[in-house]
Amino acid sequence: MGWLEPKDDPWMSYVRNYPFEKTALGPISSWHPQLRRAVQRMMVCPDTRILYWGDKHAMIYNEAAIPIVGKQHPCLGMPLADTWGQVMYDQIDATIKAVVTSGKAFQMRNIMFEMQRDGFPEQTWHHFYQLPVVDAHDRYLGCVCEFAENTTAVVQESRAAVLDAWIKTGASGTTLNQVWSAAVDSLSKTPIDILAGCIYSVSTDFGGSQFSGSSSETPEPSMIPKDYILQTSFGLSSIENHPPQSLLKILHTAPSFEKLLVLRTDDDSLPTDLRWTTSDQVSINAVCILPITDLNNRRLAIGVFGMNPKRPLDEGSRSYVAGVGDMLRKSAIFVTLPEEQRRNEEITSALSDRLQVALLEAEKQEETYARMAKQAPIGMYMLRPDGYPISVNDAYLELHGVSRAQFYKNADEGLGWTPTIYPDDAELVTSMWLDTIGGRKPVQAEIRLKAPSGVRWVESMSYAERDDAGSVTSVRGWLLDVSPRKMNERLVNEKLEDALETKRATETFLDMLSHEMRNPLSSILQLADGIMSLLKESLASDTIEPLTDSAQTITLCARHMKTIIDEVLTFSKLDSNLLVLSLERARVPTIIDTALKMFEKEIEHAKITASINVDQSYTDLGLDYVLVDPSRLLQVIINFISNSVKFTKFEKERKIRINLAASATKPTEKDFGIAFLAPRKDLSKDSSLPTTPVSSVPEWNLGEEVYIYVGVEDTGRGLTEDECKVLFQRFAQASPKTYKTYGGSGLGLFISRGLSELQGGQIGVKSTAGVGSTFAFFIKTRRTDPPRPASRAESVASTEALTDVHHLPHHEGKQDVQVLTLSSVAEESSISVKDLHILVCEDNAINQKVIAQQLRRLGCHTVHVADDGLAALTFLSTTTFASPQSTIPLSLILMDVEMPVMDGLGAVRRIRAMEGKGEISRHVPVIAITANARQEQVATALEAGMDEVVTKPFLVRELVPRMVALVQRYASGGG
Repeated sequence: MGWLEPKDDPWMSYVRNYPFEKTALGPISSWHPQLRRAVQRMMVCPDTRILYWGDKHAMIYNEAAIPIVGKQHPCLGMPLADTWGQVMYDQIDATIKAVVTSGKAFQMRNIMFEMQRDGFPEQTWHHFYQLPVVDAHDRYLGCVCEFAENTTAVVQESRAAVLDAWIKTGASGTTLNQVWSAAVDSLSKTPIDILAGCIYSVSTDFGGSQFSGSSSETPEPSMIPKDYILQTSFGLSSIENHPPQSLLKILHTAPSFEKLLVLRTDDDSLPTDLRWTTSDQVSINAVCILPITDLNNRRLAIGVFGMNPKRPLDEGSRSYVAGVGDMLRKSAIFVTLPEEQRRNEEITSALSDRLQVALLEAEKQEETYARMAKQAPIGMYMLRPDGYPISVNDAYLELHGVSRAQFYKNADEGLGWTPTIYPDDAELVTSMWLDTIGGRKPVQAEIRLKAPSGVRWVESMSYAERDDAGSVTSVRGWLLDVSPRKMNERLVNEKLEDALETKRATETFLDMLSHEMRNPLSSILQLADGIMSLLKESLASDTIEPLTDSAQTITLCARHMKTIIDEVLTFSKLDSNLLVLSLERARVPTIIDTALKMFEKEIEHAKITASINVDQSYTDLGLDYVLVDPSRLLQVIINFISNSVKFTKFEKERKIRINLAASATKPTEKDFGIAFLAPRKDLSKDSSLPTTPVSSVPEWNLGEEVYIYVGVEDTGRGLTEDECKVLFQRFAQASPKTYKTYGGSGLGLFISRGLSELQGGQIGVKSTAGVGSTFAFFIKTRRTDPPRPASRAESVASTEALTDVHHLPHHEGKQDVQVLTLSSVAEESSISVKDLHILVCEDNAINQKVIAQQLRRLGCHTVHVADDGLAALTFLSTTTFASPQSTIPLSLILMDVEMPVMDGLGAVRRIRAMEGKGEISRHVPVIAITANARQEQVATALEAGMDEVVTKPFLVRELVPRMVALVQRYASGGG
């Protein structure tokens, strides 16, 4: 947490105590290292910064960004769509994708934002930059958005554009009407200060001078509407031909104003009938009135202009409006003067106009420098193109460690900063200067300066100001002392790596655990229940085979699950080598045979020819028993066989061959034709096995070292070269089509790689698209003697440990969450199990098959199956729920949560949406069947639209009464 110091800073304290654990980012302790680094840099930056993290673009921002976030603050850690809505999400997501695709920063200039300032929403303009945050492998993690305010420059440019347009068009007018039209046309093109306005000319019916401002007497009400006539307007959907009486009253009760009269709502000086609403539905809260007179100060017209309520009406705005009035007056004088006098006035006016534009440009330049000074955290400078200083502040000199006199003396002799640059960085600084002068982009770098304590790290940013011809007029920039940050980054990185080492190991373990544990235990209980149901029936000959088949499957699944459960129970005892190997004396051919036997039924059903080939090298070495971890070796082989079966069963030629070989030396690509992946540093500290399991097996240091090679060869669809490159990574599959067609989480090969490397080996693949694949690995082991016979006590203990699996709790939900308790008794209903038509939506083939068999055995009328949520929706559209003419009835859906293509939560949300739109005639009962038993996971399922939630493992015979009760509830109009 050191990177959130200092503790006495209110904003840092706020961020440190913010409940990130309730957001999409999670607790700070779990953050990705790159996220920590990005947030660290952002929080100490005085400029506006916003970070979007992950696919959902979770937001985190620094203190300077609070005005931009506005009313949404605080929203740290919240997804962008939840904070700003889908429209803003789509816009920012599109720019982020452009950054990721191009690999370059995304830049937008002068983007308007509304910020809360001084109690009202103010329009501001910023330059906007998006920079990607990537990991060590250049994979996208997030995006940092940098903002640089440019409001004053934009406003000044707008004002200059109005005056420039006026100079080009207004001066050519020969009548007052042309002057008024040109003025309105110029003002309407850049509506930043003035949003709407109109010009009333003095009515000639009364001589044009009756209300010129020379009299303070208020005229009769009957004469007021005829004083002025509307000549032109802009920004208003409609306006009367004569000014409202309130305006006339103001003009005659305050006749002495010469340049500008401001009426506002906040001081109640603005009459109700002048509180305009523009054609863009903006409510005006301030109006500026400009008198337009001739050379003799007789009033010719009145300009009434509605000011932008989202811009401050400050001294600069008043001066600008007054300047507009001056130009209107001068233009009016031109067309009312005699020819010679008009020419003189025109020359004078042109010079005055150009001076006004020049003053605006000067103000813009001054504001640019002032803005830089405000944004610069420490040292700032402005230099001539030859490097001589125009201006440097005290902080800049302090960073260089010289006095002002010494710095200017150095500048007289050459570049003023040269003597203070650290020698090794002199070439870099020279390159920066040349890039700044020669390029058109800001140049940034971290450099070292000489300091009494050694060196001082500073971050330097410089850019060149250019004139209209592109010539450099000055070089400006700033220096930021980053020495503490550089030191802190080094310390934080060291501590972070140490603190996250255990977390990374835990995540690896939990990934493997989740992948292996999801469904086997549920299958065990379902099959066990099926056996019990069959035992209650007469033991006719036709029941013997299914009983034997179920019992064998239960035994194999239970043994596999026992290993995983044992690891969970001993989790607290594991240290840095979290996945501990348990070495035993075993025969590798026996382990391979066991793995193949687990797929016997599936292979037979798919009509696949499977075989085991023991290479001559294995026989030549005379291997019998070796020291291995049978469960880990079995786990890798199971993953390989599972993939081969999955990708081969749809091919014309269906063959799988498991090759077993051995070598006294470490295998290479030359030995087996397989390009093995280099071990990862975080999973294999060295090529030896962990010390903990080895210490209990003295023979490890005595037996001969050998390498065991196992390769699973198939005639499946094969892989392309590009598909092979993404294998063996976490959650990675050959292509998106792989997941859609064959399912799977993408963890199997990642786990296999980790287990192979943990056993001192490596993993690899050889594949040809359309021909087949060979997945192979090798491990390091040692030759050993046969094990001693197991005692009866050990055999009994093993049996008892196996039976413990059947006594695991059905779920772990808390009582305050609506979790379906299967043992509860369903209330009596008029619907029986024989009336039920069920759809089982489950991606795991074993679970799907077992649940469907159990439902049919218990008497359900019809049981349909679907492999994913999309298939379930497709089937639902063919039932009586969607069409009364359909002949396919459906009572209820049993929906798994985690599935490929479309998961259960997405499917049930679609179902509820279809009900709301009337695409489905009535409520569809849906029960979630899931391995996610935590309270928040159950609550999420219920919020998504599930009627009830069942956590695995469960018994179908206990589920059926609840199914009947749920169907009865909605059949009788409940719910």
